[in-house]
Amino acid sequence: MKPFIALLVVFVVTLFITKIAFGYYHVHKAAIFAITGMLLFASLGHFMYTEGMQYMIPSFFPFRFQLIVLSGILEIVLAFVLLIPKYEKLFAWVIIVYLICVLPFNIYSAVEKINYQNPKIEGPGLSYLWLRIPIQLFYIGWLYFLCIIKL
Repeated sequence: MKPFIALLVVFVVTLFITKIAFGYYHVHKAAIFAITGMLLFASLGHFMYTEGMQYMIPSFFPFRFQLIVLSGILEIVLAFVLLIPKYEKLFAWVIIVYLICVLPFNIYSAVEKINYQNPKIEGPGLSYLWLRIPIQLFYIGWLYFLCIIKL
């Protein structure tokens, strides 16, 4: 939920900055900066809660700790590459694929009641998916409509 709030805050702030700087609201640029902000904020969890987040990956996966760190680094790289206009469409698609790929891990963690911030306390369980899946779909729609086709 916190990355979602970060996305909205960065979007609104960037909209007002573009209005002041250019005299109009630059929705596309604000959308790009918002996704960048969301990814950077989300990546923090990979480093702050590495121990707990590794439990979001089923135990049959090797190198779970390293996968969490690597995915955090990947989110940072994707965030900054998205800011390069020449590559923004390509990497918007890459981020969509990434979001689709990590969704099963969110589902797994909900089924297993994982609380990544404190792995010793049970998480919210399946009720978490009522929020997580729509937010994930919102991110995908955001990337597609505002960053790829630029509505």
